Amino acid sequence: MKNFYFLSITIGAVFLATTILWVVYNSYVPIMLKSFGISSFLVGLLMTVDNILAVTWGPLVGILSDNTKTRWGKRIPYFLVSIPFIALLFSLIPLAFLQGLIIFSLLLILLNIFIATARTPMVALIPDLFVSGLRSQSAGIINFMGGIGAVVGFLLFPSLYALQKEIPFLVASLIIIITGAWLVISIKENKSDQIKEIRENLFSEMIGILKNKELLKVYLVIFTYFLGFNAIETFFTSYGKFQLGIEEHQASFLLGMLAVSFFLFSLPAGVIGGVIGKKKTMSIGLLLISVVMAALFMIDALVIAPKLILIASLLIVAGLCWALINVNAIPLVTDLSPPEKAGTGAGFYYFFSMSAAIVSPPLTGLIIDFMGYPVIFLIASVFMLGGWFLLMRLRK
Repeated sequence: MKNFYFLSITIGAVFLATTILWVVYNSYVPIMLKSFGISSFLVGLLMTVDNILAVTWGPLVGILSDNTKTRWGKRIPYFLVSIPFIALLFSLIPLAFLQGLIIFSLLLILLNIFIATARTPMVALIPDLFVSGLRSQSAGIINFMGGIGAVVGFLLFPSLYALQKEIPFLVASLIIIITGAWLVISIKENKSDQIKEIRENLFSEMIGILKNKELLKVYLVIFTYFLGFNAIETFFTSYGKFQLGIEEHQASFLLGMLAVSFFLFSLPAGVIGGVIGKKKTMSIGLLLISVVMAALFMIDALVIAPKLILIASLLIVAGLCWALINVNAIPLVTDLSPPEKAGTGAGFYYFFSMSAAIVSPPLTGLIIDFMGYPVIFLIASVFMLGGWFLLMRLRK
């Protein structure tokens, strides 16, 4: 078990670093893009590059890594190539911004290609290294560390940005290099053929699992509520700067209230799901968060002094609701998936959530161009409520 915790923490450390990277990226890159004078629709479109690569290039890398044979293993070579480039390109974001929109956009695309190259082999390490009975425990530790990364990213890095705008990018790059080196040095890949047999049958099982109508309903629920969540995640910092008139780091700190409450409430949300059921827990979360987002939309019209305090308070409640939803989503998917297809079921969870992340930013940006930044809360409320409606149609 000692080795189990060491390996889980090692992979989790990279997830922590990656989460910090995405917090910095999503907080400040949209504002950089907007400063070029382009529409919010184009900003949203450029912000979907990572998600497009996640559902296209990512699976191809997974197949390639399955068939890779080197003295370092089949996953490690992809980290050896991609992690140094991720750190270098991420640190160069502020410099590329000064070179104009074309150079800046090309750097972002190249950065996201290397991130997608590392992401799929990283996830594949979990079934490679751990037997079935330990994978859920390992995933819990890894996600917990990712939550720590989110808290650090939202609460500490805005201060670094206020000190000097280049610092968050340099610090995040340094953390990526350190944790990536730790991973490469520490991981000795499992040569067991057990997981290989499962993967060889994966593609033949893909269509079959989607014939499960109840499971397909859950995927549609996930796709729908992620449309709403990504509207907030992508454009909240821009809303803070251009609508509330606060600094980028202050807006990022506000959004951090949601991340902190999600992190703190993750374990209780799992317990609640186990007691009253995953579907009921998610439905409560979806209904409540749709009300919270509607309240945030209406608050913007108020001219009152404690507006920022009210927004922060509601974001804390939204984080609690998001924990009820997100913590129980994958367990619900695996409950509805046949035991021998649990991995395939979870894979489709990421496909649908990432697909929503592709659709949401440009769609939200287009609506912002016509209605202004406060509409992000109305969009989130509508899609969260839509997710609740679809979930209520689930028989299980």
